[in-house]
Amino acid sequence: MSVLVASCLGLLTLLRVSALWNPPARPAFMASVFATAGFTLYIEPVYVAVDSIMGGRNLAGLILSLSVLAAFSQLHVAVTSAAGASANIVANARRGTFGRHKVAWILASLILIAGFLMSDLPVTSPSLIRTYGSQPGMMAFLLAASSFIAYTSASIVRVLVSHLRQMSAAFRFGFFLVCAGCLGAISLLAARSVLQFVADRSIQESFSPYYGVGQGVAVICVAAGLSTSRLVGIGHTVSFDIAARWHLLRMLPLWRAATRGKPNLVLHNGRLPVADVFNARPHTALQRRITEIRDCLLVDPDGLSDTWATHGSILIQAERLMKAPLTTSSTDRTAA
Repeated sequence: MSVLVASCLGLLTLLRVSALWNPPARPAFMASVFATAGFTLYIEPVYVAVDSIMGGRNLAGLILSLSVLAAFSQLHVAVTSAAGASANIVANARRGTFGRHKVAWILASLILIAGFLMSDLPVTSPSLIRTYGSQPGMMAFLLAASSFIAYTSASIVRVLVSHLRQMSAAFRFGFFLVCAGCLGAISLLAARSVLQFVADRSIQESFSPYYGVGQGVAVICVAAGLSTSRLVGIGHTVSFDIAARWHLLRMLPLWRAATRGKPNLVLHNGRLPVADVFNARPHTALQRRITEIRDCLLVDPDGLSDTWATHGSILIQAERLMKAPLTTSSTDRTAA
């Protein structure tokens, strides 16, 4: 399961790599990066290999936990920034919510480090809490991590619910996945924390596989929700490109008839017309074709009567395609 989760997160991170150069979208990308790093370390062979390189004192577990906290912190920044941008309150959000959350993240990370240093962890174990959970340092470690993740998840859900009306349908579905993942994380953390203090070791060990699977599903939901806008955008772009190329191909007879004997009205005269179908920017080529046909109709309005009767509707359809830009809401543009 860990391998599947890490692979899914890696793929979703690659889909968002262009966000590294887009400041508003960068926090969502960094959240995906940290989550990928954390769940890659969660794979037992990887954990053991990394920990042996670092001296065999479960430092890989500390890095894993800090990566998860950083992922939730960046996720909170991404969601709050998107919501703040749509309501024109980014400055206030940064001074208020961002400041409080940054303090909580730093405090939780410091408690994690302190609890780790206080504990005696001689044997490498990918499950620190299950193996060393009875130690006071590990109890503080668990409490800090669980509290921060629960606080962040609840805050994200609150922000998303308050901005549902400002989201497109695709973004609403994506944020529904984020909310589901966050609520799942809260539930799992609450169950594990309760069992840690009230149940015996056998019950804790029997719950551990369910916790791992549930945690993986929750993280995939969050990552998929964050990538919904990007996937929808890619789908729209691909479908628009295919439609533009199809119209370029269908318009060839009309374009040939309109531009015959009028080389001064053709921008790239002498080039094979069919080459535009394979143009890297088919929408630009389609706009040029439409303009050339319309210019020829202005010069000779009666010269295309026969061809127009057969192919005129294709030109009208192409113009409708060019007049239907892909638009998103302000919340969508910021978070994407």
